Amino acid sequence: MILVTKFRKPFIKHWLEADFHDFLKKELLKCGGNFIVINGTENHIHILYHHPITLSISHVAKQLKGSSSRWFNLHFEVGEKFQWQVGFSAFSVSQSQTDRVYHYIINQKSIHLRREVEKEIEALRRLNGC
Repeated sequence: MILVTKFRKPFIKHWLEADFHDFLKKELLKCGGNFIVINGTENHIHILYHHPITLSISHVAKQLKGSSSRWFNLHFEVGEKFQWQVGFSAFSVSQSQTDRVYHYIINQKSIHLRREVEKEIEALRRLNGC
């Protein structure tokens, strides 16, 4: 799953990233997801997880976005209100590709030194036939 900040604003600063990611992990577990990895940049995050069969992907995205926005705004002052962009991107990952996707997510910061998030999402969509 990929979540992007509203207007791609660089809200997720390095100094708060670990706490924010920890919160998102806990929220995912509350939804019944089996967390694998989370990483991103200042304006978006990638989450690799095993999705619970009892919930829709949109339900999990809504829960993560709503709870994390509230939590972020209560805990961090970054000059303006934190919000996520409308929508999300989600892709299924076969078991054989999990390790590849894991490393892709771990390397997000170095990937984005070379490529913008919009181009990354478009490449992922093409790769997945969307």
